[in-house]
Amino acid sequence: MAIDYKLSNGQTVELFTDPAVSPKGSWLKKIKTGRARSAIRHFLRGLPPEALVERGRQEIMDYLSKHNTHYQYLDNMLIKVAEKHFKINLETLLKKVALHEITREKVCNALQKVTFKDTFFSRIRIKAYNQPGVLAHIADTMGRYQVNIQGIQLPDDMQASEVTIVFKIRLNTVLQLEQMIEELNTLSSVRFIQHEETTNEKNYSD
Repeated sequence: MAIDYKLSNGQTVELFTDPAVSPKGSWLKKIKTGRARSAIRHFLRGLPPEALVERGRQEIMDYLSKHNTHYQYLDNMLIKVAEKHFKINLETLLKKVALHEITREKVCNALQKVTFKDTFFSRIRIKAYNQPGVLAHIADTMGRYQVNIQGIQLPDDMQASEVTIVFKIRLNTVLQLEQMIEELNTLSSVRFIQHEETTNEKNYSD
């Protein structure tokens, strides 16, 4: 049974406990009572500082992974986000994320703003069926969003049934990227998309 399952009147639940399992910060979004939220926060605050920091970092990484996003220099960018957007140091930011005092969404939105401010470059990895016209179809879709394609890396084995193509692109806005990826995901030939953002042209071209 999921943690957010709603019970009906008259239903009973048998709870199983496991000493190896501990409360997660993500539960705070689903808990209904203030007493339960206080108990979870009390547990999290009792963790060693380094464990709480690692939980916060993992929460951010899990959120990015869920959205098929990867930052090449994540820790360096998180330092910028902590100092410029939240006026705190990185350790404090990660602790607050673990305690859900600062949401992952806010941190990831700030990451995008940092990326955009420093010039927005990205690598797009697209796994697609190896069929005639697929590459042109993908490039045409990108073109509709005024994306500047600065390079294309084709796989070594062009005879495989599925191939991964890497596009090196430059964009004007984060919204461009989100809308473009959303449309690319609707293409029947596309199996998987991952994008990796970098903060300057030197890192982008490495």
